[in-house]
Amino acid sequence: MVARQTKFELSGDLAEFVMTPGRPASHQVHDWLRDEIIAGHIKPDTTLSEASLCLHFGISRQPVREALQRLSMQSLVRVFPQRGSVVSRISVPMVLRAQLIREAVEVEVVSRAIDRIDDAFLSDLRIELKLQEAFAEAGDFERFFASDQAFHQRISDQCDVQCVWESLAEIRSQLDRARHAELESQMALGVLIDQHRDVYEAIAKGDSAAAQEAMREHLRRITKQLPKTVKTAPELFENVDLPDRE
Repeated sequence: MVARQTKFELSGDLAEFVMTPGRPASHQVHDWLRDEIIAGHIKPDTTLSEASLCLHFGISRQPVREALQRLSMQSLVRVFPQRGSVVSRISVPMVLRAQLIREAVEVEVVSRAIDRIDDAFLSDLRIELKLQEAFAEAGDFERFFASDQAFHQRISDQCDVQCVWESLAEIRSQLDRARHAELESQMALGVLIDQHRDVYEAIAKGDSAAAQEAMREHLRRITKQLPKTVKTAPELFENVDLPDRE
């Protein structure tokens, strides 16, 4: 079945774009489009024409073209010469691959973070847990997701290897899209908070084995829930071949 394509249009769901002086325009356009695609504000099968984007951003074609090429390399868009670019659907194989890599890294990272534990670290994690509870209560998916990311990044920043979180950014693209889809389709916020709390409590106790197990269980949730997410929102996904997971 051929996917029905829609044209890119401004809407109230899109974040405001403000150009920052001194930073390449192509980088800023890329980051904005990437965030909006990952959050699901720009839907799969949406056509992104260079002309429309230039008008939206108020810039020339070259930085827009460079941004689209970079998004294509991340499998977030497909570029068709003379026809424009189309937002890709979420690739299930890429989600599974990214989850495997993220699990391998973050399970090790949480153990190393415990070796460098201090009061400021624990305080930062508690703050994120409180924020997540408030955002879940308000049904604020966007801010919950941001706090979720901040929780994991804070753990990564505490370990003895620099820029681990940043190194995972590009491979997380499809995984983060699937996580957004799951949050909005299954109201999973309470479960995620409980899992974050399990990770925090193990860290606070200095129990490396328990922290690794809690992190592993937490990160595997996305693959366990993926069949349900795909069934709920099949229009978001491609290359779907998933058995149900218990």
